[in-house]
Amino acid sequence: MPDKFRLCFLVTVFVLNGLGACSSPSDSDTGSTADMMATDAVDLAADVSGLEVQPDLLPPDTMEEEALTEDAIAQDITEDEEDQDVPLCQCFADSDCDLLVPTGPCNVFVCNQECSCEETLAEDDAPCLPEDPCSLEGLCVEGECEGTQALECNDDNPCTLDDCIPGLGCDHLEAEGECDDGDPCTDSDQCQEGECKGEETACDDDNLCTDDSCDPLAGCIFTDNEEPCDDDDLCTEGDACFNGDCAPGLDICECQADDDCGYLLEENQCYGDVQC
Repeated sequence: MPDKFRLCFLVTVFVLNGLGACSSPSDSDTGSTADMMATDAVDLAADVSGLEVQPDLLPPDTMEEEALTEDAIAQDITEDEEDQDVPLCQCFADSDCDLLVPTGPCNVFVCNQECSCEETLAEDDAPCLPEDPCSLEGLCVEGECEGTQALECNDDNPCTLDDCIPGLGCDHLEAEGECDDGDPCTDSDQCQEGECKGEETACDDDNLCTDDSCDPLAGCIFTDNEEPCDDDDLCTEGDACFNGDCAPGLDICECQADDDCGYLLEENQCYGDVQC
């Protein structure tokens, strides 16, 4: 029952109860008095029907019902707000999606019209990193990353066969046969268990007046010395090495040829023929 009608009802009951409590001297007076009071009650009810009921004028049970009604209305409004889907923006620009990890080398995240990050294919010729370890660089073509730079597997070892196996990477198999270890001080190099090994180079020029050695960068080196030597001339003694040759020492013979004895003929014509 609305509050204003409840108040009218209470006023009417109160007036009627008052009529019953009063004594009247006669039936005619009682009837006229009752009629007058009933009319006044109707007029009072009509006057209060247009008034706004104040909470402090209502009975306690009416105030409790009104409080419960207000709480229910507030709860319904809160539930309605919670039920509404409030859009939350995940991004405002493509750069806001950079922290997301794409599922492929040619996949990227962009910010769509619904302000959420959406995964899509990268543009053609966009740089990418191929999943194959045998490729170092690549370009996107229709969503696939095609390698543009192959992995270099050369280990600079002449005794290995270098190759790159797709999906695995570089592989080095042992080779056999002749090789060159790059050392000028070794000869007859051969591959042995994946390594190039050779025999030591013999640096000997058969010259007693040089010291023979081998340099890992230059190879054989022959250095002049000043050691004693023999020039195979019986008329010299004290031979010694000079500038890589054996230089004759002191001449101990009176002559080396017949002409060396010509001075004797000049001194004495009787010698005739003079030979060394």
